[in-house]
Amino acid sequence: MRDYKEVIVLASKWEMAQKATNLIYSALVLIEGDSMADILSAQPPIAHSRDDKQLTGLRAPRRPMTNEYYLSTPEIPNACLLAVRAGARRHLAYAITKYHVSCQIYSIPYVDLEPFRTPNIRLSPFHNDHVRFATSIILAYSVIEELGLEIRASQSRPSRLESGEWNPKVRSDLEYRLIKARIDIHEDITWLSRGPSTNVERIRPVKSRFKSSWSEGAVRDSEVELVEAIARASWLRSKVSSHAFTELAKSLSPYDVANVQSVARRLLLSVLRFC
Repeated sequence: MRDYKEVIVLASKWEMAQKATNLIYSALVLIEGDSMADILSAQPPIAHSRDDKQLTGLRAPRRPMTNEYYLSTPEIPNACLLAVRAGARRHLAYAITKYHVSCQIYSIPYVDLEPFRTPNIRLSPFHNDHVRFATSIILAYSVIEELGLEIRASQSRPSRLESGEWNPKVRSDLEYRLIKARIDIHEDITWLSRGPSTNVERIRPVKSRFKSSWSEGAVRDSEVELVEAIARASWLRSKVSSHAFTELAKSLSPYDVANVQSVARRLLLSVLRFC
């Protein structure tokens, strides 16, 4: 029988304990890859003291006013490890938190990404879903920006040439920053594409290297170079999700959100030396 141990946060003030608790919980969401369960996402853990009279500054809700729940997962120690690694570096703490909030707004449980279980989730006709998808994408890409691994291009130095090929200077700059962050740029990332091609895909086709081994019928998943995945995430953020919506917004799919979150998660876990 395993000897399970309790994690205790020690801090001189409640707000410091709550900040640590928030970061541990966000790191747990990062490890799990989605918001885990709606009930947990709706009410993150609240730090409390054995003696509420010791609380200073911002006050925590008193225990009788909160609901207690139990979460059993072997990843809590790993979440604590990631929180410690990120806690002293503000950009990493914000990156983990942004990923968590992106998943809170919208995320697909991994079981529903299983191609043989759910071959396709249809596009939503509802405006609130379009806004939710777009906002999740914006936040997920912002994780990449916090890491300094975004596409750095401008009107005078576009990311693509007229031929549609990469601007070598822009690609080399991105690859240099990825390598400097000790990220393997030769390891592909899976890009999910399900059901009929969307307007988003028709306007900007996925630049894949080859189809995933399980692709068949409605499942059109493919393997994409990491730099291409970052570039597509950047395009989905800038040209579809941000600013005033165009007709493309209603073609955003749950898989677009999952893909951008996947890129952000891959990069963040790599920077944190967790994969």
